[in-house]
Amino acid sequence: MPRLPIGYSGLDAFFHMPKQVVVEGRYVMNPQMEWTGGGYASTTSDLAKWAKFYYEALPFSDETLQKIVTPNPNGLISEYDSYGMGSFIFKSAHGKAYGHTGFVPGFRSIFLYYPEQKIAVAFQTNCDSYKGKMTLLHCVDEILKAEF
Repeated sequence: MPRLPIGYSGLDAFFHMPKQVVVEGRYVMNPQMEWTGGGYASTTSDLAKWAKFYYEALPFSDETLQKIVTPNPNGLISEYDSYGMGSFIFKSAHGKAYGHTGFVPGFRSIFLYYPEQKIAVAFQTNCDSYKGKMTLLHCVDEILKAEF
């Protein structure tokens, strides 16, 4: 994968994952393990463009979009987050946001669409673990707070 950055893993010993999961531009494991992500590699810019297209350009019907952005009765994750049909619904510092997160050892990502502001954002990091409040949503909220 061209320009693949070094990724760092904080997974515990049970997973037998080295701390550095990319050496000389190559994964130290088979990245196909990424499960339902579809095997895509993308840039942060690509993710933001996809979020804008996905929630605004409506590649599907209005009825389907309503299912995507409406919490499923069994989709309550926390008092702040829920899940629709293939999309998280977040309560963020900047209002409601729709999107999804991603993970492979050494990397995490998030894309969000804020319907009130009609903006899409994405954030990726080359570390798969975090401490305290530094969730991906918190990072995006902090960046947007500085911007607005």
